[in-house]
Amino acid sequence: MLDNFDVRYISSTSFSELKKITPNYIYKLVAEQSSADITPSDSAYYELTVKTLTNLMHSSDTNFVYKLLNYTHPHYSLSAISSIKVQRMFSSDLLKMDYQSDDPGICQQTLAIMNEVCIKNFRIMKENRSDAIVKYFETELSRAALKLDKAEDKRLAFNKENNIINYYEQSKAVTWSRKTWMLSIKVKKLKLPVWMLL
Repeated sequence: MLDNFDVRYISSTSFSELKKITPNYIYKLVAEQSSADITPSDSAYYELTVKTLTNLMHSSDTNFVYKLLNYTHPHYSLSAISSIKVQRMFSSDLLKMDYQSDDPGICQQTLAIMNEVCIKNFRIMKENRSDAIVKYFETELSRAALKLDKAEDKRLAFNKENNIINYYEQSKAVTWSRKTWMLSIKVKKLKLPVWMLL
């Protein structure tokens, strides 16, 4: 994507070596930039180019990108990239990444991209874990509610079959009717309106 080398991304030597081995059809796959100010690491053009080159890599085992990644290129091969060492910092959640390369720009960008990928994957993993936990509890809640409904229906059916009353409700109803009956007797004796007795 760069017209000329930029030490932030690649040295002059590495840039000219990469230009020598890159076939012309690869340049046609690079997304067009609308401005020269756009840098490869922070633009939508970069993401689009990465996606296009990834699709090309998966299309066959004879294309340039596949060979670049799977053969022995000192900067871009999977064996070179997999030399990144990751170490946990003491007992914290912090990780230390270590990578060595003869090109400072490539080294820094490799670590920056690796860092972005780790953060993105960690976020996805956390979100998926939270979703899984919520789904688990929702499923268990539905299962428990269904079980409770079945048990309640069974209990009601049993009560009907055996003429069993709900003691609490029935005793409340009996108490209420007794109070009403007693109240009506008082009203008749005193000849007062009901509202005065309440």
